[in-house]
Amino acid sequence: MARRKAKTGPKAGVEFWGCSAYPECKGIRKLEET
Repeated sequence: MARRKAKTGPKAGVEFWGCSAYPECKGIRKLEET
């Protein structure tokens, strides 16, 4: 997984974990703040 940031849409600017093998893998996870 790679740390990414949404570029468009209502969640623009929000960071998340996205699959580093996109588009073969389309899994995502929320980035939890600590």
